[in-house]
Amino acid sequence: MTGIAIWPSYTDLECPRIWASGDSLISQHGSPLIQDGAKIFSVPVICRSIGKDGLFSEPYFAHTLGYCFAGSTLMGQNSFLSTAPLLTTLTSEEKYIPSMEDVAKYFHYFMRNSYDYYKVIAQGGAQFEAAIFGWCHNAKALEAWHFKPSDASGAWEIVIEKVDFCESCRFLYLGDHKEHVKTELATALLLCADNEQAPRKVIQKLIESEIYGSIGGDEQLAMANEFGLQPYLLARSTVSGSPPTKFTHLGIELTDDIAWVGKARVGGPAII
Repeated sequence: MTGIAIWPSYTDLECPRIWASGDSLISQHGSPLIQDGAKIFSVPVICRSIGKDGLFSEPYFAHTLGYCFAGSTLMGQNSFLSTAPLLTTLTSEEKYIPSMEDVAKYFHYFMRNSYDYYKVIAQGGAQFEAAIFGWCHNAKALEAWHFKPSDASGAWEIVIEKVDFCESCRFLYLGDHKEHVKTELATALLLCADNEQAPRKVIQKLIESEIYGSIGGDEQLAMANEFGLQPYLLARSTVSGSPPTKFTHLGIELTDDIAWVGKARVGGPAII
């Protein structure tokens, strides 16, 4: 399955942010399939109004949110791939800015359709959960929305709920071994209240220790704020204890042959 933690940080009150840290292992029936599986994605939301040409050609809003999933890779990835392209084609004569609730409900529609069909074929193998997170320009606040399977209605379906990052639950966890990992995350946040990176250490420990066969690979990290979603490269040392000398993405080192796209270099921030 997987292990992904999502949590807000208000250490910088002028620029609050929400983090997501997860593993990159994709497995099946307890056996590893892919070590560099992407599970945290950027969701572009682009809106256009009527331009001078009389067409919807004038961009008036562009933003990115975070999306992540745990469980069925087919369901998790298809829910993103079927929805994200349409969110770049939004038009409004009134220059309406969609809220995160609007986007969440839109994702939910596609998820329900796919899940209702796939669960008949895959049964338990269709189970998955997902979340979108980031800054809502409509509410002017950080938000996260959780999609998860539920049989409360008498039949399995994907339900949606807004995450309440209250004092007693300052994170959202997607993935396996929930009770154990949630306890670890709560303890980390309690003991390291001044360290916004504390939940990362829990995910990193799960990956490195290989306690659970369904959590492994390498860490994938992203941060979202009012300016959008920012994926992070990881800065690593080739020799233990020495300064960072390489950068990785999903455990893959960005050597010269993949650090460049033509004459443009792969950039963005990196973190240890």
